[in-house]
Amino acid sequence: MKELKNEDEEIDLSEAHYNYLLNKLEDLSDKIKSEVKKNMAKEREHQLFRYNQSMLIFISKHILIKANYKMDRFSTDMVHTQKFQIFDIEKSKEFIYSLQSDVKLTSLELTDMKIDVDKYIVQLSPKKPVKIDRYNFDLWLNPVLWDKFNYKLLQLKKNLLLDPHIKIKIVYVNESIEYIDGKFEDIFYGLSVNENIRFKVVSPQFNLGLKVVFKKMPNNKDVNIKSIEISLSFFHFIKSGLSDLSIVKEKLFSTNIIPLFNMFDSYSTAHKLDDKIDSIPIVNPDNLDAKPISVLQVWLNNKLYEEYYNHITSEFFFHHKKQVLFYYPSDIASSIKRRKKIYVKALWTENSEHGSLINIKSNSFVTSEIRYDLITLQKEVSETNLLSIDIVVQIFRAFSDLDIRKTHSILIALEFLCGDEYAELYKKFRSEIDKVEYDANCNKLTFFIKNKSSIYFMEYMSDIISGFFYVNSPLAIKVDVFVR
Repeated sequence: MKELKNEDEEIDLSEAHYNYLLNKLEDLSDKIKSEVKKNMAKEREHQLFRYNQSMLIFISKHILIKANYKMDRFSTDMVHTQKFQIFDIEKSKEFIYSLQSDVKLTSLELTDMKIDVDKYIVQLSPKKPVKIDRYNFDLWLNPVLWDKFNYKLLQLKKNLLLDPHIKIKIVYVNESIEYIDGKFEDIFYGLSVNENIRFKVVSPQFNLGLKVVFKKMPNNKDVNIKSIEISLSFFHFIKSGLSDLSIVKEKLFSTNIIPLFNMFDSYSTAHKLDDKIDSIPIVNPDNLDAKPISVLQVWLNNKLYEEYYNHITSEFFFHHKKQVLFYYPSDIASSIKRRKKIYVKALWTENSEHGSLINIKSNSFVTSEIRYDLITLQKEVSETNLLSIDIVVQIFRAFSDLDIRKTHSILIALEFLCGDEYAELYKKFRSEIDKVEYDANCNKLTFFIKNKSSIYFMEYMSDIISGFFYVNSPLAIKVDVFVR
C-alpha cells in the first residue's frame, strides 16, 4: 500500500510497516496510561498525607522504669520533655529518651495494704523524714502485675477515677493524726489525640498511672510525716474482679514509675531551595540514626514560617514515610527568589533497637544514689498504612449513612489502630462478639459477648473505639458490652 507524501514522493505503508507503527503507538499509549496512573496515585497519596496527618499514627520505642531514691522532700516534679540517656550495654550504643507526661516523684513507698471492714487501706511511708510541701504525687497500679491481672487493673483504675473523693489519713512522727479529703486524677501523655488512642491499644500497661491529689493542704505542714493511709472502697475491687488480693506477692500499687519514649526534638540540617527542588530531606546533623516523626516548625531564611500550621495554605507538608518535606510553592518564581534556605525543628526517634540490658541516666538528678530499674520495654509500632487510612477516612465521612446494625464496619476502627503488628488483639475482640445491636434513637451500639472472662478487655477496647469515632467523625457513638 502506498500513499503520496507530496506530489512527487511516495511512502511505503506495507502491512509490516503499518503493524510496526501500530505497536509503537500502543506502546506509547500504555506508557502514557501508566504514567498518568502513577501520577494520579502519587497525587492521591500526597493528598491523603497532606490532609490526614492525624491518621499517620506512629508510636516510638517506650519503656517503663522505676526510680529508687531517698528523696529529701515529699515530692518533686519532673518536667514534660525531660531527657534521659539510655545506654545499651551489649551494643555500646546510647539512645535518647524523654518524658511525654508530667511525672511527680515522691519519697513515699507502699509499705502495707490491708482490709478494714468495707475498704482497702493503702499505706505509704517515706524513706526519710519529710514534711508535706506538695498537694499531689503519682501512684501507679503496679505494671509488674500486668501479666497476672491485665485489663482488670485498668477497670480498677476506671472505677477509682469515678470516685469523687477519697479519705486520706496522715500520721505524723509526733503520733498526731489528721484526716483530709482527696481524689484521683488521670495521667495524660503529650502525644497527639490519635497517638494517645492507639497507644492505649498497643501498650495498655502504660495507662495504669494515677495522681493522688489533696483537696487542701494539711494543717501540720511543719511536722514530718510517719505514714499516709488512703481508704478505697472495697466495692471498686469487686467490680474489677480483684476482690481477693491474698494471692498477690507483689504490691498492687507502686510509686515513682516513669514512662519514657524514644523521642526528642532538635533542628535539621539547612537546605537551599531552587526551581528543581520539590522535596527537602529531613536529616539530623548530630545523629545519623535519627529519623523524623513529625515536623514541629518550618524556618525560612531564619524566620518562622507560620503558614505551615494551616494545611490548606501551607506550601510545605511532611511525608512521614519518605521522611521529606514536600514543597508546593504557590508562585515558583517569587518563592525561590525570596526563600533561599530552609530547615525545620522536628521530633525524632532512632532507627536502631536496643535490648533490656541498659544503663539509665538523667540530668534531672545529679546524684549517684538514684537507681533506675527497667519494668518493661516496648518496640516501636509502625505507622498506619496508606490503604487503611483511606478506608477509615471514607468510613468517617459516610458515618451518618453507615448501617451499623447489619455490619461490623465500626470494627474497622479497631483493626486500623491495631495494624499488622497487633492484629491478634483485633481478632480476639471480634471473636468474642456473639451479637451486635444498634439503637438508632440514642446512637448506641451494644456488643453481646460469649465469655464473661473477657468482659474487662472488651469494655476497655470498646471505650477506645467509641473515643476514636468521637474524635474523628461527625457523630459520636456510645458502645456498651454485655455477656449473653
